[in-house]
Amino acid sequence: MSEATETTQGPTSDRTAIEFYNTVTGEERGLVGRVYKRPLGKMTNEDPETFIEALVFLDLHRRREPDAQGKARGMTVGQLQDYFADESEDDAGEA
Repeated sequence: MSEATETTQGPTSDRTAIEFYNTVTGEERGLVGRVYKRPLGKMTNEDPETFIEALVFLDLHRRREPDAQGKARGMTVGQLQDYFADESEDDAGEA
């Protein structure tokens, strides 16, 4: 595992996972299907960790990161969960 991945703190994306998912195109869903051998939509309930990994893969792919698939698959579950902005961050200042 690379040190750069290990030392990343806070979300990498400024969107939540749901916000990012809402921007996924049909072409990208097809790409996920080819890479992960199952539809992205089925992963949401059946395999949430792989669903988040697939979203991270797509974000890295959009950013034209070399080896986006390998980078996403090399992340720990904690790193995957921290990749996208937390949905509750918007409500944090309203208490």
